[in-house]
Amino acid sequence: YDLIGETLQPAFHLEIGLRLWKHLDEEELDGNLFLVLNQLQQGGPLIRDQKVRYDIAGMCIHAAEKAAARLSFPTASSYLQFAFELLGPNHWEEAYDLSLVLYNYSAEVEFAQGDSPRVDRLLDDVLSSAKESQDKIRAYTTRVYVLGARGNTDEAISIGICCLKMLGVNVTPRCHKFHLAWSSARVARKLKGKSDPMIKRLPRMQDVHKLASMQILNMLFLNTYLGRKELFPFVVLKMMKLTLTHGLSAISSVAFAGYGALLCHSGKIEEGLRFGKLALEMVEEWNAQSFQSRVGAFVWGSIFVHARPFTESLEKLKEGYHLGLQTGDLEFALQNGALHTVFLIDSGTRPMSFMIRQLNEFNDLAALHGHPKQLDALTPMLRAME
Repeated sequence: YDLIGETLQPAFHLEIGLRLWKHLDEEELDGNLFLVLNQLQQGGPLIRDQKVRYDIAGMCIHAAEKAAARLSFPTASSYLQFAFELLGPNHWEEAYDLSLVLYNYSAEVEFAQGDSPRVDRLLDDVLSSAKESQDKIRAYTTRVYVLGARGNTDEAISIGICCLKMLGVNVTPRCHKFHLAWSSARVARKLKGKSDPMIKRLPRMQDVHKLASMQILNMLFLNTYLGRKELFPFVVLKMMKLTLTHGLSAISSVAFAGYGALLCHSGKIEEGLRFGKLALEMVEEWNAQSFQSRVGAFVWGSIFVHARPFTESLEKLKEGYHLGLQTGDLEFALQNGALHTVFLIDSGTRPMSFMIRQLNEFNDLAALHGHPKQLDALTPMLRAME
């Protein structure tokens, strides 16, 4: 290899990458994707054909998705950066769909690693370059999450409700008891006579607009719970209605967890426990690891505590904290962590110094990633113990 010379080595790597790409079948290419792209990346500047560059950029996005699925966000980010380097100056016109996916996914991966101004720049580029309103939904969904994490709850909720309206889904900002009772009764009627196996046999949600609506509602889930509690039941009930009307999705697990918590809060403990259990089963059966932290926070922190010793929840909440960090769901990682500490205080099994140290760790993490709502929740506990 050293005999080739440094100036020829990029061309050598490029030739290896191109030959592998050409001769591997689809399954073999998928299994060796990282190897192929690492070869192509070393010769990237030598690729002249713009169509080839766009095709490789598409492979980079797929590689990033595989890396993120393994919770390796820095690796995912490196492949996305290579994809950006391959874009042409007129990529929004020449490769519109590719550009839309790349910018959206890059913003999501960037934020999963920690907040930065680049997240806003990527989302702004999508919103200014998208040709149709529907093409802006994913960027708006990410913006709702980002704004909520930064503590801009009202703006996040406002954008979320507007996006839902664009998709034909209305969430009323009016929080009268009459509207809540009416919405609850509608969901109860749809559930009447349906056993857990019957609910699990509901068809998969196929409507892309309804799937997008579920994703936006999922973003509003914690925003309303922490910042606008009067809106939280409406978000949960809308998720339940979409699930029961249009079919199941992985996000339905979040809906069941939220619905179970609402039932427990209203005194219907047995029904609440049923939907908490159903939520956990959905996560497992749908392999919905990315939702496990938020489902667990509600099931182990708000539902099962009504019927089981809260000490049973300790290990699960700790697991939810670590899983939230791994999957990039920092808000619910901190929610699990805070609940874990509260339950530890009640159990009296650990010295106060340990719990103060643990809360300080969560507090520093929230401050580092710019999550003021979580800071607001943690700070009073710290002050009380100090």
